[in-house]
Amino acid sequence: MICFLGGSISIKSLDVNTRQKLGELVQQGFSFIVGDADGADSAFQAQLAGMHCDAVRVFYSGHSVRNNFGKWPNRRVESGYKSKGYAMHSAKDRAMGADCEMGFMLWDGQSIGTIVNVLDLLEQGKSCWFAWSQIGGAKVIATIDEFKSLVEETSPNSWAQALDRLERFKRKSRKLSQSTLELDIDWDMH
Repeated sequence: MICFLGGSISIKSLDVNTRQKLGELVQQGFSFIVGDADGADSAFQAQLAGMHCDAVRVFYSGHSVRNNFGKWPNRRVESGYKSKGYAMHSAKDRAMGADCEMGFMLWDGQSIGTIVNVLDLLEQGKSCWFAWSQIGGAKVIATIDEFKSLVEETSPNSWAQALDRLERFKRKSRKLSQSTLELDIDWDMH
């Protein structure tokens, strides 16, 4: 089973509960896909590298991989955007969401991108381990309504922003595919 690991860029390390859950997933034989950003991506990478886990692929959207702690195979996802902002990296996140069976996201209570990633997974019928200090460890989120309630308790405006951001990405993707441009996806094996 493939698990998409991600979360907020402000999260610099994994707490004991997250490390324990990640260790359980490694022991159960999961494979992992993770981004190349600082923050939660790097924290997950550092933990997996320290565990000598080989079942990892790093996704990126820029010209080169920013972080790859375990020297795992990379997958470049072309976004169609020239700027290095959220829109460019969202193509990578959507590709990871499409390629996994489940997610494991760490939220700082503010990141819209993390909410979008969980929402995208739930819309595809995939569950997600969701870790946030306010819920005391990780919780499996399986429905959009359950997730919406959780987010709106803390950050009511974040939900609407996340819906808007995901819809904008979908519109951009439809526009690209209608103009016969295909997303360029390359596997680098170094």
